[in-house]
Amino acid sequence: MRAACCSCGQLQVTTTGEPVRISVCHCLACQRRTGSAFGVQARFPRDAVTMTGRGNRYVRTADSGKTVTSTFCPECGSTVYYELELVPGFVGIPVGGFADPDFPAPRISIYDAQQHGWVILAPGVANTTNLRSRKAAFNNGLSQFSSDGAGEKRNDFTIDGIANVAA
Repeated sequence: MRAACCSCGQLQVTTTGEPVRISVCHCLACQRRTGSAFGVQARFPRDAVTMTGRGNRYVRTADSGKTVTSTFCPECGSTVYYELELVPGFVGIPVGGFADPDFPAPRISIYDAQQHGWVILAPGVANTTNLRSRKAAFNNGLSQFSSDGAGEKRNDFTIDGIANVAA
């Protein structure tokens, strides 16, 4: 079990099991949401997350045309979790809310075109630009891109069992 909370501790989430996806997002919306150069989030099945405390919601329209509903603490303003209409049944939780330096590292980076030039990610973090190139290559008959054993199935364009869907 893991627990994440806002800065003042009033709004909390607890999770069971491991996240199905841990990602870095460089989109401008995440940059604004976090006040940082990128957001890092862990995605869990909705039934593995329990929320406690009072939260306000902010709903925005993502690039996909679907909504992103962020829930934040009305006292301190920290975003504690969010839900994507595009990926129903899952909850995203900002990794910083766990305040755990041993939290698993991200496995994928999205919106790389909006990544700040000075940001350098750890080796092994897949980016969507390369993944889309590999998918295109596969679709053009270059089937040498097979599972690398690290949870990534390149041939059906899923990462860790979850379709690669950007908010």
